[in-house]
Amino acid sequence: MPGPRFRRFLPLLLAAILLLLPADSPLPLRPACTAAPWPALGRPFASDPFWRGGDGASSVDMKDGRILWLFGDSFIALSPGAPRKNCRAVRNSIALQTGRAPASPALRFFHQGSPAAPEDYFCAPQGAWLWPGCGAALGDSVLVFLTVIRPDQNVLGFAATGWTARVCANAKGPPETWRWREADMPDTQGEFLPGAAALQEDGFLYVFAPSRREDPARPVGIARWRVEDARAGDLRRGEWWRGAEEGWKPFSCGARPAPLFYGGQTEFSVHRDRGRFLCVQTVGFGAARIAARTAPALTGPWSAPVEFYTPPEGPGKDNLVYAAKAHPELGGEGLAVSYMVNTLDRDALLTDESLYFPKFLKVIR
Repeated sequence: MPGPRFRRFLPLLLAAILLLLPADSPLPLRPACTAAPWPALGRPFASDPFWRGGDGASSVDMKDGRILWLFGDSFIALSPGAPRKNCRAVRNSIALQTGRAPASPALRFFHQGSPAAPEDYFCAPQGAWLWPGCGAALGDSVLVFLTVIRPDQNVLGFAATGWTARVCANAKGPPETWRWREADMPDTQGEFLPGAAALQEDGFLYVFAPSRREDPARPVGIARWRVEDARAGDLRRGEWWRGAEEGWKPFSCGARPAPLFYGGQTEFSVHRDRGRFLCVQTVGFGAARIAARTAPALTGPWSAPVEFYTPPEGPGKDNLVYAAKAHPELGGEGLAVSYMVNTLDRDALLTDESLYFPKFLKVIR
């Protein structure tokens, strides 16, 4: 059975040196906020008899009262309520939430294949697999960015080798009728992989792109496409932000993005918040904390991260906290923030079902 998403699971010896570098801009004021567990948001994810946990938990506001959830490695039960040791693991899955209310939303989970032989929802090229990142609803279409993962001789056994995207042109219909195709991709790819966070502004779709390097000081860039191109699944005419002096430059020029900030993660969220932009991410490795950055514009300057919550699941044991994201499309009092908890103990992952379901916080400022 394939293991969970271990690309985040660097050797433990890195824990002592995984310190984030500060951004060039000054620290923001520490947010006057409270953050507390919000278990009501997590219960529907743990209640499905067949979907028994999944990685990542990115959300896409479908703009019609529904929310699309994207997951990486997921456990699919072969019989209702089966324990994880009797589940099949797929590399990705999705869920569709009907209604924005935080109390008992209606969730339906999807994968390909059959109940007896589940398969990845997003099929990968030969010899690779796909882990979803972010997505965006664009009129009747939805566009999802995915990282291409292949086996490797490194310590993890695999590596991110590129990125791709899938577009569905009839996303207003029921998920059973959705038809996906691969987006038209740029001719070349480099170190930066668009797909960490996406949002629309001023007729463009902006997508944050972390470096593929497993580096404590991982830089993060940003790409953009005209919304009409992104809606059609045409990503060939993208642009990188090259900094204030050069501005936006086409992919075709061979340019690489100027880093917006350092110490980024492979997954985070960015949304507009009270006249500024707010990025939510984890900081550190293993017993990670949850932090926020702010910027007056998508291109910066971005502040250094300010920690506002320490998940209790992190300290001690072999637990790993990661993939913190905000979900402003969820209703209710406060901002919903999710994070994932996994473990280096494979037996514990199969038996402890408090792990590998998204955990939620209520953040009130």
